[in-house]
This record gives sequence, structure tokens and C-alpha cells, in this order.
Amino acid sequence: MKKIIFLFLILFTLISCNEKKEKTFRFYVATDVHMIKQRTDYTSWFFRDKILTDIKNDSAGIGKFIVVTGDMDPFFRLKESVSEVMGDEYRFYPVIGNHDVGLTNNQYKDFSGANWGNAFDIVKYNKEYLKNIVNWGPSVQSPALNNIVYKDSLTGKEYFTTYDKDNITGAKYTSYSFDEGNSHFIILDLYSGLRFKGAEHFGRISNELYNWLAKDLSKTRKENIFVFAHQPVWFAPDDNALINVNYRNFCKEKSKKNGADSLTWFKKEYESKIKTRDKFWNLLSEHKVAAYFCGHSHHYTANNIEGVWEINLEFGAWSIEGRSRYGEIIVDKDKVELLVKGFIEEPAHFETIERILLKE
Repeated sequence: MKKIIFLFLILFTLISCNEKKEKTFRFYVATDVHMIKQRTDYTSWFFRDKILTDIKNDSAGIGKFIVVTGDMDPFFRLKESVSEVMGDEYRFYPVIGNHDVGLTNNQYKDFSGANWGNAFDIVKYNKEYLKNIVNWGPSVQSPALNNIVYKDSLTGKEYFTTYDKDNITGAKYTSYSFDEGNSHFIILDLYSGLRFKGAEHFGRISNELYNWLAKDLSKTRKENIFVFAHQPVWFAPDDNALINVNYRNFCKEKSKKNGADSLTWFKKEYESKIKTRDKFWNLLSEHKVAAYFCGHSHHYTANNIEGVWEINLEFGAWSIEGRSRYGEIIVDKDKVELLVKGFIEEPAHFETIERILLKE
């Protein structure tokens, strides 16, 4: 009898350890990595040589995967970099940014291999390589005008916001959700279904995307939920007030030209859009989403709004001390901690410059 009890205790311990191991993992987030090597401010392959290399050399291991929250341009260069540093089997999950919709600009004409059909490359990658997918996104049709969005300024090729030549899939393969352990991850494409005229274009939470998100959230039974998109939802102050002021003025000016962004923070001008924003954020709050990760504005913010953290990690393209960041997220059962890794120039390395308990 004692032997049976002893064996039972050993078995129970092993099962408990395995469950803890399955529920304890880490992953990484970077944003705005802009993989072009063209202008003077892109002096190195920072994402590849600094961020990915730092992750690979982490004594705790390389984690399960990395999420890049948009502006990867060009995508094929980012994909190659992940394979070169982390290996072909390492998982990464891309998020569509405004620079990833397929924009071509003569400014980049000398970049080798740049067809700037990024969204098409991302759709193909997602369909073939993404793992643990729970739900693919909604079909969001393009606007009228024959659904032609713009012509590639170099090749003359016409692009569509639905990201496929047959104009049927919409955001099906660029919004998606997946599971890892006890956690649920949701990737949102804020740009499908829009007529894209330039890199300054704003995204939106369309009705189709909102309804898909609501359905996805209602179905998951995971303990931790994370949402990723390119644009921030809230305007929030950070340590660099000048950047915020300039960006806010930039957004105001562009909004007048291109129409209001549903995620805008200019309540006076766009009251109806504020309702869309609030409805979206309330949905995240109701389902106890731990964090919304984003980028786009190139400034760092970390704010808890109605129980949901909005984390904007600034950018991963430049080697600028104090401003180049990426995030390491540690999931320990239902406790979630974010380690904000900041770049230090001398000697060149990353340090944990802030620790945020996203969920306890």
C-alpha cells in the first residue's frame, strides 16, 4: 500500500511539473523594424544583428516565438533575418502595418529586390507556415472604384486592399488567432478593406473585424489573452514630449486629408470615431485582455486603461540609446510580466529597463 501511495505521489508530482512547464513560457514582441537599408538613418540591420541576436543569446532560452507588430518593410527581408539568426523552424507571427500594405515609393527604387508587394508575401507566408491557428480572419471587401487601390510607381502594377488577385479573401489570412499553452493570441489587420493611398494612411476597426474579434474572444477559454495590431488606440504622454506633440500634429493634419481614423484620439473633431474606439476597447476590457501591443508612432508608452495594458514598444529599426526597444513577455500560469529591453550603446547591448506586471 505504501508503495502504491509513493508511486502515486511521484506520478502526481510529474504531472504537476509538466502542467507548470506547459503553462510557463516566454515570447517576444518587436515593432516597426523597417528592414530597408536605404536611408542614412538605417545604418545597420538592427532587428537582425541586435534584437534577434540578443534573443538568441538569452540565457533563459529563445522563447516560443516572436510577434512583429507591423512596418516590417520589406517582409521578405524580415523573414530571411529570422531564419538566418533563429533557424528555419523558429516561429514568428507578422502583423500588417501601414508600410506593409504594398506601398511602392520611388524613394526606395534602389533597394535590391523591392517589389513592395508585402501584403501578398505575408498572406502566402501565413497560409503556409503559421502554426497553432485557431481562427482565420473575416473577409473584408475593398471599396468601390473597381477595387483598385493604387498603381505601383515603379512597375505600374495595380494593388488591391484584399491582398489577393481574385479580390475575395479580404483580411482572412492577415487577421488571425492562435493558442500557446494557457494563452490566446489575436492578430488584427487594421488596413484591409481600405483604399490605400500612401504610408500616412490610417487604419480602422471595421464592423467585420469587430464582429470577428468579438466572436473569437467569446469562444476562447484560455487564462491569458493578448491582442496585437499596428496602430495605438490611445494618445498617451511619455518621456519624450516633443515626439508626442509632433506626432499628434502629424495625425491631425493627415486626418483632415484622408478621413478620420477610428482609433483617433481627437475627440473634438471625430466624436463618432471615438465611439468606435471606445466600443473596441470596452470589448477588450470585458474579456479581460491582458495587453494590446502596437507600434506605428515611434514612441514608447505603457499605460493601463480600464484594466487593459496598451504597450507601444517604439521601434526596432534604429540603434538609438534609450529609444530602441523590444519586449520579453514571461507567462507563468496566469501571471504575466513584461520585460522592456532597451538598447545601450556603450558597450552595445540590451538591458531590462522596465518591468511591468501585466497580469497577476
